[in-house]
Amino acid sequence: MDPVLMHLVINHVPIIGTILALGIVIVAMLIKNDTVKKTGLILFVAAGITIYPANFTGEEAEEKIEHNAGISEDQIHEHEEAAETSMTLMSIAVVLALLHLFNRPSTTSFQRLVFAAYLVTALAACTFVGIAGHEGGKIMRPELGNSRISE
Repeated sequence: MDPVLMHLVINHVPIIGTILALGIVIVAMLIKNDTVKKTGLILFVAAGITIYPANFTGEEAEEKIEHNAGISEDQIHEHEEAAETSMTLMSIAVVLALLHLFNRPSTTSFQRLVFAAYLVTALAACTFVGIAGHEGGKIMRPELGNSRISE
């Protein structure tokens, strides 16, 4: 399969999956349902791990399109920067989710701290994967960079 197409197929999973999973975790907190919270955390981990193949295919996609007419190296760089930040944040959020799921450390107060750190980091990670996705979309669709809504 073409690396550009492969990247376009894969990169939506960490964006949509982690946002959906974080939403499930937040709803679970509101309804105070531990089973739903664990389900959301498991989904977050599964979706978060897909950021690695998205990054890997992104490198190959860049090599294929970086010299095409109309492709901005500056825009590719913006996308890469946001993707690197999101990968770091997502990695931390996945580790924190796993720590919480496996009750490590086992003290209640520290578990609350781990979960709070997960929530903050996961929210930041989801924000940055959204930014990375938007920046990536602007590579082939420069009109996405226009902040004005056309009438």
